[in-house]
Amino acid sequence: MNENEQGMQRGLQMKIVGWLAASALALGLVACGGGGSVPVPGKPVSKNPENPVDLPVAKLIVQLDKTNVGNSEGEKVNVTVRAADEKNNLMPGTAVSVSVDGGAVLEPYPSKTDETGKLTAAILVGLQERSNRVVTVTVKSGTLSSTAKFDVIGAKLKATAVPKVVDPDSKALIIYQLTDVNGNPMTKQAIKVERSGALVSSGYTDINGGYTFSYTAPSQEGVVRFIASAGGVSMEEAVTVMKSGSNTIDAVPAGSIKSASVEANPSVVVMNTSSTSNQAAVRALFVGSDNKPIPNVRVRFEEVGATKYGVFTTGSTIVYSDRNGEATAAYIPGSRYSPTDGVTVRACYGYTDADLSGGACPNQTATTLTVVAEAISVTVGTNNKLISNLLTYGQDFVVQVVDSAGNAMPGVSIAASVDLLRFAKGEWFFNGEDKVWVRSATQDFRDSRPALTDPDTGFPVPNPDFGRAWYLEDPRTSEQQVLDPKGGPLINDKFAACWNEDRNRNGVREIEEDSLTKDGVVHYSKDFGGNGNGKLDPSKSDLAIKILTPDGKTDEKGQVTLRIEYPQNLASWLEYQILVSGKVGGTEGRATWIDTLGVPAEATKQEGEPPFVRSRYGVEGTRNGLSGCANPR
Repeated sequence: MNENEQGMQRGLQMKIVGWLAASALALGLVACGGGGSVPVPGKPVSKNPENPVDLPVAKLIVQLDKTNVGNSEGEKVNVTVRAADEKNNLMPGTAVSVSVDGGAVLEPYPSKTDETGKLTAAILVGLQERSNRVVTVTVKSGTLSSTAKFDVIGAKLKATAVPKVVDPDSKALIIYQLTDVNGNPMTKQAIKVERSGALVSSGYTDINGGYTFSYTAPSQEGVVRFIASAGGVSMEEAVTVMKSGSNTIDAVPAGSIKSASVEANPSVVVMNTSSTSNQAAVRALFVGSDNKPIPNVRVRFEEVGATKYGVFTTGSTIVYSDRNGEATAAYIPGSRYSPTDGVTVRACYGYTDADLSGGACPNQTATTLTVVAEAISVTVGTNNKLISNLLTYGQDFVVQVVDSAGNAMPGVSIAASVDLLRFAKGEWFFNGEDKVWVRSATQDFRDSRPALTDPDTGFPVPNPDFGRAWYLEDPRTSEQQVLDPKGGPLINDKFAACWNEDRNRNGVREIEEDSLTKDGVVHYSKDFGGNGNGKLDPSKSDLAIKILTPDGKTDEKGQVTLRIEYPQNLASWLEYQILVSGKVGGTEGRATWIDTLGVPAEATKQEGEPPFVRSRYGVEGTRNGLSGCANPR
């Protein structure tokens, strides 16, 4: 081999060595510095601190903050998705898609999990569809899929037979009304009426949630049963076909009615000119001993006074209270408006048909309403900031009144009231790592021990190893002055929210409102039961409201200022509702505000215990077979 050939060979060998060295270095960077193997195409991977090998997504954990929700327009359910590998390491940056059925609507949400491996989306349930139904949430990432379901509830269908006892071959009506969880009419809802499995009528509810079914009674005497379905609910209404002068509907035992009441919703209704679409629903309620509803009470609705401003859909016909002790009718205003509270309507009632014969009214319960020429609009809002006093917290609200054209209305008299809806139990804990007070879950902030749940209700209960709390989510502690209950629910339907024990809001402690048992069985529900501590919780005096604007009338901007004030130890533990109404002449408008007593952000960052560290209403969950709300401790 000559000298030139030897030089060329040495050069080639050096290039091969250099290439091998570079390849080895690159492989070393992938194995050591890159943190894992080459990802599988199309599969997200996570960093496992115990093993440098990347793992694909193995599971999607889906959690809903509610398993059931009311069917009103503003209701929402939050879904939280966590992506994890086969070793349960959470995976940031994982692409996730969320979809819903049942007419629910998704608000915009991130396309990937955040740095903690979590993604949150909000689901609106009452925008497109308001019927009772089950909504399925489907979450996907690559080929993985997971689902969760929640119930939408609250639709109620009521019927009034006009008349209840029908002559053979005569024409009669059944008037239906469909309402949502808040008692608001459900309009444009499909409804069908069947008899013996055969469809006899169908259509859609009107602007007031109503539907009138006309029929001709059969020739043969007997009981005819109609089943109506709308909004995801069904109900049966039975009418008796019988010749005039006879009646087989049982009489109500004399003296059994202990309480009778009537209400109109809304209490301010616009007059009609060319239609009958403006209506007020009038409902009479009859209860007996132990607050039990009384069916078959004979009722006739009528307007009192020489001047009549409208008519009832039931006319002068006698109707009967249903199994819930309720009798209903719609009041339809005419073409003239009334003075404020100038229309008195009453429910005349009796125990038998004979009691109301000849137009007699042996017993009555009445209420007032106002027929207006044009309704005004009232809005209530706040800047979401708290006022910290020595012993109390306060919050200001603005009430704004405009006319139908949106013009500010000065000089409108404003009335304001506040109602305490629910109270909560639990404690706040100090998170030493983040230096902030939070309402913790039933497991410690940095602890992997599982939360405990009540086997009967599924509610979180105290874990004796490390303290008590009833919440799965911490309230937000951002720079906002008032914690936002929409971002992190302070009082949540699913967890330890106890209803105001004064169910009828009369300020009197009645046995069933503070009782631990019903018919000898431990019982607690929205309509019955308390914690048995001998008083009503919460106290009406726990929250005060005041109009700050002089003389209580709107200024030149159409505004007045309200303030609520409450002891600092009650912050975060009460859900309240503000009701404001504005009146000018014969016109009235109303607005409400529902919220939780706010907590100042700075109070959650102090070193010592904040004044609201423990709920005044107790901290314990299930105890000795009692649910949390029936436990006074």
